[in-house]
Amino acid sequence: TKAEQAPGTAEVKATGEAQKAELLDGMVTIDIPAGALPRNAVVTVRIAADLPADVPNGAVALSPVFSFETTVPLVKPVKVGIKYDPARLGNLDPRVLQVFRQNEDGSWVPVGGKLNREKGTVVAELGHFSKYALFALTRTFGDIAGHWAQKDIEFAAAKGIIAGYDDGTFRPEKAITRAELARLLVKLLGLSEVRPQMPTFADVDPAAWYYGAVEAAARAKLLVGDGRKFRPDDTL
Repeated sequence: TKAEQAPGTAEVKATGEAQKAELLDGMVTIDIPAGALPRNAVVTVRIAADLPADVPNGAVALSPVFSFETTVPLVKPVKVGIKYDPARLGNLDPRVLQVFRQNEDGSWVPVGGKLNREKGTVVAELGHFSKYALFALTRTFGDIAGHWAQKDIEFAAAKGIIAGYDDGTFRPEKAITRAELARLLVKLLGLSEVRPQMPTFADVDPAAWYYGAVEAAARAKLLVGDGRKFRPDDTL
């Protein structure tokens, strides 16, 4: 299933069935499900750059930039694993690693991924091919140094589960409101926000920042209201 081409380039010829391959000395793995590509379609993976340029703010590059191309569009998503460089990881928690996709303007956007500690890779499901790289995101706040929850706060912030305030603080001792909990749960579980035309709760304004999160949490039965009220500003 693998045919090495020019240095830094590898190809996989699709069989039409489910197949897996390791490419570029194990730096990339690809898991193609049955029916994702027709027989004899070719997937080409090459190292586009040894290190990414225009690294996102607060990010550390942990892999080269890999370009994925195919002779025909994907019919189904494929799973791609990218190996990270432990030497570059340093003291960072590998759980904050994410696969990023590079836009045409050179900017990077996260697509997620799951850590495989045994293989030292992060695996993401890709619906189309482009340029991808691994980054470790670091996030901190000006008022959490030495706090007992500092590492947990920084980890959750790096994963996009929580966010601080515009002034750069997190306010770790501040009580959490029901609206904030709804947003946190939706982010934690990777749910999509829901914005119906008619709100479920009379006291949740569709223009409020938490509207989509409250609706999603209610539909997932994570939080319930008090009759027609949700009490979004009540603290826990």
